Formats: sequence, C-alpha cells, structure tokens
Amino acid sequence: FIQDADFSRTTFTQYAKFSWATFTQGAYFHEATFIQTADFSGATFNKKFDFRETTVGKVLDLRMVSVAAEGEVILHRVNQPDDGQTTAPQAQGSDGQASQTTKNVPAQGLRLRLRTTLLDRFRFEDIHWYQKGGRLVLQDELDLKDKNQAATHELVADAYRRLVNNFERARQYEWAEQAVVGEMEMRRLNPATPRLTRFFLGAYKSLSLYGSSFGRALSWLVVFLLLLFPSLFPAAGLQMREPSSVQTRVSWWEPWGGHTGLRRYGSTYLAGLVATLETATLQRDPGYRPANDWTRLLAAVELVAIPGQLTLFLLALRRRFRR
Repeated sequence: FIQDADFSRTTFTQYAKFSWATFTQGAYFHEATFIQTADFSGATFNKKFDFRETTVGKVLDLRMVSVAAEGEVILHRVNQPDDGQTTAPQAQGSDGQASQTTKNVPAQGLRLRLRTTLLDRFRFEDIHWYQKGGRLVLQDELDLKDKNQAATHELVADAYRRLVNNFERARQYEWAEQAVVGEMEMRRLNPATPRLTRFFLGAYKSLSLYGSSFGRALSWLVVFLLLLFPSLFPAAGLQMREPSSVQTRVSWWEPWGGHTGLRRYGSTYLAGLVATLETATLQRDPGYRPANDWTRLLAAVELVAIPGQLTLFLLALRRRFRR
C-alpha cells in the first residue's frame, strides 16, 4: 500500500489475509469488524497502524510484524463487548443496497498471536483479552496443541516476556502479572525443563501462583498456621515445659488434663496451635517442647515453611500494589 490504507468501519466476512503486506503510510482499521481471522503476520508498518475499537471474531495474527522507527501499532478497546455481542452489517447486495441482515460476532476476548514480534512500538489500551484460568492467554499458547503451528514453549514464553515488558512500561501492572504467570507456565510445561525445576515451579504455582496472587499465598499461610502444624504437632508428640499435677504429654491419642470428648480434642488443638505460634516466632521459653525426634524435625520444617510462605505473601502483595 503506497498511500494510506483506510479500512475503517469495514466488515470482513471471511478470512482477512494481509500477511507480508507493506503499509508505506498509515493503516486504519478503526471500528472494523473481522468475522473470521485477521492475519497480519509478517506485515510491515512504516507509519501508524490504527486498530481502534475493532472486533475480531477469531484470531488477530501479528506474528513477525515489523514496525519502522516512525511507526506505531495502536490496539485500543479491541473486542470490547457491547451488550454481550457485536452486530456487523453484511456486504452490499447485487442492487448496491446494504443488506439489512446482521451477523453476530461473539464478544469473546482478543485471541492474539505475537510470536517473534518486538513490542517496543505497540500500545495496548483497554483490551478485552481472552482469558483462561483467570489469566490472560495468548493464542500462541493455544497453538501448542496444534501440530500445524510452529509454536514451541520457549517461543511462547518469549512472547509473554515481551508482553510483560510492554505492560510494565505502560504501568499496567495487573496485566503484567498475568503475563508473568503465562511465561512461568510455559517454563513449567516445557519438556526441556529439568524435572526438579518443574517440581519447584509447580510448588511455586500452588503456593502463590508464581508470586502474583497474594490471596492464594495468604490462604496457604493461614492453613499452615491454623490447621496443618497445629494438627501435626500433637500427632508427633508434645510435652508441657513444666511438670504439673496433670499429664505432661500432649497427644491426639492420649487424654490429658482430665478432659474428655470435645474438650479433650479442643485442648489438644489449642496446645498444637500454641506450639506452632511459639515455633514460628522463635520463643526462647516455649510452653510446649518436642517430645521426640519427629517433633523436632517437624519444628525444623515449620521454621522454613512459615517464613517462606510469609515471604511469598509479602512479595505478591508488593507486586500487586506497586506503583
């Protein structure tokens, strides 16, 4: 295209293929509607590529796109839903009159391909992204299941990394966190990643969603402090610090303190909770001591698990509310 290519408010009812096209001047697709895929793979933009308030029914393919030094790619409010769907007019009839029939385009999130594309001159503004599992998902990741697509886990991870950098420059930190999760998922699922690394990545995901979910990290911290260790300490064996008239051993299996029934289990849980908090806060004179080597080993595990989970929570909290 030697001059401006203006396709504003145009409806493409079939596969729209602009792959390897060169737009010497501006390319305008303002309020255009693509019923099928919009393929711009390998295209070159020397000036502005205006993709404002555009609707794409299937996939927007921007792989291997080149943007000149004076060029800019603007994706603004793409696929934003309008009452659940976008209605596009059909092409003109044989009499030259526009058809009154309408075609509904699903208002799904934008499914975008970005492999091997530099995003330094891209602007993403108020995009309705395709999401799966509560996070942004690129079409490149979905392509991993398609043998006809030359997609690899490393190429997709690289696309997510570039997207992270773009979002952070624009201070869109929430989207950046979702892109980080996508990158880490590609590393975890990559068959070339060592098994031990995949194991730790799986644990990192479970405990804090790769450091991006402070809610998940806090939930696990509460489970550790109020459920897991208070249950395990009495199971392994505790004893009271000072001898007294009551039995000094605290266990789920043996009644102590003269309590029976629910009071017995409540007192045992309370002892386990106190022992958990004393261990986590490094009390010098604890009220309960380990009764055997298994309890000492459990205390050593807690001294690693609780501070580690607290660190994950604080890291996720800082990343979510950073400015």
